[in-house]
Amino acid sequence: MHMKPTAARVRELFDYCPETGIFIRLMRPKQTSVRVGEIAGSADQLGYLVIGVDGAVYKAHRLAWLYVYGEWPNGVIDHINGRPSDNAIANLRVVDRRANRENQRRARSDSKSGVQGAFAKGKKFQACIKVEGRTRSLGYFDTAQQAHDAYVKAKRVVHAANTL
Repeated sequence: MHMKPTAARVRELFDYCPETGIFIRLMRPKQTSVRVGEIAGSADQLGYLVIGVDGAVYKAHRLAWLYVYGEWPNGVIDHINGRPSDNAIANLRVVDRRANRENQRRARSDSKSGVQGAFAKGKKFQACIKVEGRTRSLGYFDTAQQAHDAYVKAKRVVHAANTL
């Protein structure tokens, strides 16, 4: 098991631009073709950037937090604008898991309606939202977009952490 790197170690290996969220390599890792001056990281299957540090892989947003604040975040890092590849420090905040879920901006990958909060029910679309772990119906609508609009309106009221 690897020890997590310190802020000093991350600053030794990378330059981080807080405005863009980009990490630049300052040292060449051993036994790789990576060069000094290259942008560090690659996207994982969910679009989050990951960066190798001393034989272990870390999410870039967690390294950005460490780099700027000098300590590992004590919760989940939420991308305020919903874009997992945007690691500008102003776009990152520490939240709990509930708040992170409340800031979701896309429909789930298995969504048949294609929009968040809308579910096909016969010839109509039902809008639902989760509040404190319980699913609440917001009504039935003629289109998925109408159901989604009702969901977004409710989300702005009941999900304090969302940034829509």
